[in-house]
Amino acid sequence: MCAGLVHRCADGLRRAVSQVPYAGMDLEVLGPAPASVVKVNNRYRYRITVVGKCTAPVRSCWRPNEGICQEKGKTVHCIFLQSNR
Repeated sequence: MCAGLVHRCADGLRRAVSQVPYAGMDLEVLGPAPASVVKVNNRYRYRITVVGKCTAPVRSCWRPNEGICQEKGKTVHCIFLQSNR
């Protein structure tokens, strides 16, 4: 299981959204949590959700953290959820 990788990725996103230029954007990182279908093709799935206004700068916070979220062929994918905050 890659639970350690998932937690590192979520922590990296939390740090990213607390720094400039994202600090004033009212973003919240939820998770990690098991995905609705926990295991597919013998691989465990987790969900990390970023809640906030889905703008280009917000989506760009994922790119610098992609290195944290990859390890030995495993990748964590992030879900962005738009709200009217």
